[in-house]
Amino acid sequence: MQHEQLDLTQDMDLPQEIAEAIVSPQAFTDAAKIEQMFTWIRANNPLGIARPQGFMPFWVVSKHADVLEVTRRNDLYDSTTKPFILGETEAIERMRAINDGDAFPFKSLTGTDEPEHGVLRKLFTPLFQNQGMKAMEPRVRAIARAHIDRMVALGGRCDFVNDIALDYPLRVVMDFMGVPPEDEALMVQITNALFSGDDDEIIEAAAVLTPAEQAEQMRAAFKPMEDYFAALTRDRIANPREDVATLIANGRVNGEPLPPDRALGHYLSFATAGHHTTASSLSGAIQILCEQPQHLETLRTDPSIIPVFVEEALRWITPAKHFMRCATVETELRGRTIHAGDWMYVSYASANRDEEAFEAPFEFRPNRKPIKHVSFGFGVHQCLGNMLARQEMRFFLEDLVARINMLALDGEPALTKSRWVQGLKTLPIRYSFK
Repeated sequence: MQHEQLDLTQDMDLPQEIAEAIVSPQAFTDAAKIEQMFTWIRANNPLGIARPQGFMPFWVVSKHADVLEVTRRNDLYDSTTKPFILGETEAIERMRAINDGDAFPFKSLTGTDEPEHGVLRKLFTPLFQNQGMKAMEPRVRAIARAHIDRMVALGGRCDFVNDIALDYPLRVVMDFMGVPPEDEALMVQITNALFSGDDDEIIEAAAVLTPAEQAEQMRAAFKPMEDYFAALTRDRIANPREDVATLIANGRVNGEPLPPDRALGHYLSFATAGHHTTASSLSGAIQILCEQPQHLETLRTDPSIIPVFVEEALRWITPAKHFMRCATVETELRGRTIHAGDWMYVSYASANRDEEAFEAPFEFRPNRKPIKHVSFGFGVHQCLGNMLARQEMRFFLEDLVARINMLALDGEPALTKSRWVQGLKTLPIRYSFK
């Protein structure tokens, strides 16, 4: 692995306590403490170096303007030289050992750079732009309504995360992909497998295996998924439809079909990327309405501001806390020299609380304008499904606000333990409908 050339000037280093917190999944379960930590970083060392034990050193990009710059300049900071998600050095090396030198077993849009990224993205943009989203509206509205009906059927109390939020975007994404409802259980298995990297038991179990044993275990775990998506590909070649599976199955890059491993990477990306993030965003929005009921009354009085409320909720929650980038050449950022090969921790969570980008960033304002949040990223890697996620949240809230009488917490919410995609683990609520 290429070694870092980070500047060794000590005053560039972040305090060790902060460096260790950034890489700790447990630390992100205390939202107030994490916000306080990033507030200190922005004020005192907005582009500092973190050197946590067990990790390659990395720059922490904390300011909104710098996050825009790094994510905009795909030519200077890429997603493929090093992993685009923060991970322990040992885990990265272990994955490279079992995956022919690559830190990730499957390639998707997230893990590609220009010009390949743009070519691949064009395969999917027809479904994810205005016309495609317009065609999806009746289906998304129907799925949203069905899940609010489920709330009604639950009798006035539920755990919103596990009873509603996790299933709702999953059903939308599966419908969009072309996966039938009877196969959703497999998709849940896939999602849980890909988002469990911070689980202590899984990490400890993997550590005692040899690279060869881990490679065999990984192949066994992904075999059902490979078989399922291979069958789906064959079906969509024979019976094309207006769905993502058809685009993957029939997609051509430079006149050639997508190789099986690339096709699988795209299937897995679409099956998972819009599931946990949207569930986290919607759950967070409901928590806000429970804890600050005046906003529910505001939405009742003027439902037309729901799209703006959604944008503020996305800023407030920021489900994807970070992405990593790697400097491709020596460059300068915020007056500091970035060397080729330097790893960059791009903090969306910090950028969305930047005092220079947002007035009163620690205040939730349901009619905040303009919204410049980076919850969907920026530049060529901006989330392809951002319009669909916004649509899901808006339709659910529109129907909920029109039907609900009362909404309140029914216990203590809890956050998941994760340093990457993170949100509520449980949200007990009580409510009544008209």
